[in-house]
Amino acid sequence: MKSPLVSALFAAVILVGAGQGVPAGTRQPDIRVNYSYYKVAGRTAAALRQHMHVEGDKNHWAFTRWRVSWSSDCDVRVSITYYLPRLKDRAQVSLPLRNRWDRMIANLKVHERGHGENGKNAGLAVLAAGCKHPKAIIQNWQENDRVYDEVTQHGLTQGVKLGN
Repeated sequence: MKSPLVSALFAAVILVGAGQGVPAGTRQPDIRVNYSYYKVAGRTAAALRQHMHVEGDKNHWAFTRWRVSWSSDCDVRVSITYYLPRLKDRAQVSLPLRNRWDRMIANLKVHERGHGENGKNAGLAVLAAGCKHPKAIIQNWQENDRVYDEVTQHGLTQGVKLGN
């Protein structure tokens, strides 16, 4: 069960993440973003899906890892890494399939950025709490990641699909 303090901070950070902004002069976490790609080969949608199923993490085509760390003087760092598929040889894929692939990748990036926002919001919440109870705050945002995947069906409702 969430403490009242953690619940209030969680709600406050949702407002920040929803575009309410951060007051000028407020400390911000140091946010580092990295991208990592794995190659996908195939000439059909089925072959591309199968390759992503094998090469992705836990049967997902892409994933985001974020980590929040803090120092004793409450300097907060957020590290976000996006792992995404990339066509090995675009020339080997038909134009209609490349177009479907490009739409799917654009939607997949939108979905994964949602996970990255949860990491950024976790860092903001830890900082807003003065680095008190950071593990509980981070666990709340990790749960938000899980719910986000459940609600979006891992991006399916956002257009992450690669039909035949």
